Amino acid sequence: MSKGAALPTRSVNYPNVLGLITGGPLLNLGLLQVAVACRPPIVPAGQSFQALVFMQNASAAEVDALVRLTLPKRDLADKPGRFNTPVSKPVRVGLLPGEVAYASLPFSASHQAEPGDTYVAEVEVQVEVKGRNTSRVRDEAGGSAFSLLDIESARHPIFQAVMGLDYSTEITADSRRGPTANRAVLYLPFAVDKPTIAGLPEDLKPGFTRLWTEADYVDEDRLVEMQRGLAERALPHLNRMTAFFPLLRHIQERFTAAGYRLWAGEGVLIAKILSMALEAGHHMTVIGHPAPVQTRWFVALCAALARQPDLADRLRVDSGAVERLLTETLYLDLVRDACVLGFSMLATVSRQHFGDDAEMEAYIGRLAASLATGSPPLDIGRVYLPLVLAGLLVNGRVVMPEEYAPETVSLLQRALDHRADERNDRTASVFSMASELMARTDER
Repeated sequence: MSKGAALPTRSVNYPNVLGLITGGPLLNLGLLQVAVACRPPIVPAGQSFQALVFMQNASAAEVDALVRLTLPKRDLADKPGRFNTPVSKPVRVGLLPGEVAYASLPFSASHQAEPGDTYVAEVEVQVEVKGRNTSRVRDEAGGSAFSLLDIESARHPIFQAVMGLDYSTEITADSRRGPTANRAVLYLPFAVDKPTIAGLPEDLKPGFTRLWTEADYVDEDRLVEMQRGLAERALPHLNRMTAFFPLLRHIQERFTAAGYRLWAGEGVLIAKILSMALEAGHHMTVIGHPAPVQTRWFVALCAALARQPDLADRLRVDSGAVERLLTETLYLDLVRDACVLGFSMLATVSRQHFGDDAEMEAYIGRLAASLATGSPPLDIGRVYLPLVLAGLLVNGRVVMPEEYAPETVSLLQRALDHRADERNDRTASVFSMASELMARTDER
């Protein structure tokens, strides 16, 4: 990250509708977030499938997606022509700003197709941005938390019909180059069963289903205004005493799932900076901003209370409700807030900025995306800067019962010793900053 302006203000972050449907996986393809699935995942030979291509526009611009379906040329018995589709040419799908939708591309297996569960089709997606306003309305993790309770019940069946499928975001090795590439070829696994007696063949036509548009977006300022009373009742039950250990367990699980197992001192320090962001409440002080900045996690809390008005009272008596709220609903927004707070604190101590608004927003978004989807992979730079290093700054201020804060610093030193092989020209500054901050801690 280059030096530049102060930390970013809170930006719009539309809900992660695609994440609710897939259970998490999505592929960032330029300003479009995609996933594919086969419905049904297995059919008898002689029957038809639908290749479903889910698309979530992460931008304020209109976006077109060119989608092409490529079927296996031969079946498992090496016989050609066993799979067919009426959609032989690319299909153009237009998405409005922020829109979420899916295209259905039909294909069929002939009665002679060899049964098996290792078939793979390919779905090519190419993105074309139509407008000039390419600002993001969703971060790379997919956006803020979304629930079916956020929309009217009459539309629930549209979502329920596509939830629980086997979603794929795996791409061919040479189909996509660089984080801003606008084209990828995704693998679409499916299976063929033995043929059965069936009725008339389906009329195979491509389709388009709209799931969510900007008209469904809830104004956050109004949401906070309407739910502030309930949120204020919930706040006393969200503090380091109730949050630290649930957060610590979840942090260790999520970082491991993202491919970066934490050592003890690292996890504890990340839990500390998240706990401090939580205790900041609905606003926190950020360097470079004349007024306190509204926290993302507080908005997410207000959204949860709008869906479950009794939640504020349950938090008082049910520790399980507190843990579920922290780890299932607020976690990624809390990570984002902790990053903003952490960079602000590090900038104050080091007297340097860590990027302009766009760089900072993209950096934090990529970190959240890694924790949500496992991609892009984590490394020591993005784990330590800012979370671990900021946790080191607040180590003596967020002390749990029976904890000896200097021992946490010793645990971090051991973690850095274990990570000696991760030190190179690119990461040397992270190791140096960690050593400097630990030396300051020792001096105190």
